[in-house]
Amino acid sequence: MKNSLLLFVSLFLFLACEPEEQVSESLKTALPLVGQWKLVEQKVSIGGPATWQKVDNGDAFTLKEDGSFSNLQIFGDCGTGTFEATDDELILTYNCADDTKPFTYALRRDNEAIILSPKTVICTETCEYKYQKTGE
Repeated sequence: MKNSLLLFVSLFLFLACEPEEQVSESLKTALPLVGQWKLVEQKVSIGGPATWQKVDNGDAFTLKEDGSFSNLQIFGDCGTGTFEATDDELILTYNCADDTKPFTYALRRDNEAIILSPKTVICTETCEYKYQKTGE
């Protein structure tokens, strides 16, 4: 009887404990990226050596906690969709009816900034864009 009661209490305690929620690796990587970002510098070359140039009134975009983004236009008018992140890539899938292929950026962190360099469309010369976080 004593063993049965002990078994019942142990089983009850085991079932009452909720397992810790599993958080995907992509979400863990993406969470620090969530927020508003503004272009502050760009490194481009049109034949000569590439150097960082300050950008006044740079474009801004938002990465949201639900995995969506807004105001990040590459070509055309489409600027919304979903994103995934790894340690070294930011992958955007646009909501455009005419194009559903992902657009991939190489991703580097630079202190509080991120540096994006297109991988999907190959730049003929260097092209990197530095964004500073402006809000949550």
